Amino acid sequence: FEMTETPFTGTKPKAAVEIEVEDGTHTSGMPVNVKALCPLNAIECSWSAPDSKEKVVSGMTATLTFDKPGSYTVSFTTSFITY
Repeated sequence: FEMTETPFTGTKPKAAVEIEVEDGTHTSGMPVNVKALCPLNAIECSWSAPDSKEKVVSGMTATLTFDKPGSYTVSFTTSFITY
């Protein structure tokens, strides 16, 4: 998740979504649990992990499994209802 600076204040805005990954050592072949902390107006949440066994998972939480050790890209997408 990349943040950009606000031009007038020089401060970074608070993220609309925070991602949590379970603590501890993650072993290849064992599931990793991830969780999104979103505002109440978040809808249609999904995780995309092309290198995991699960590929795409819907919902605020996901369990992903990777066969080999390494660094992987996991994307989280959500839509928000605006009031």
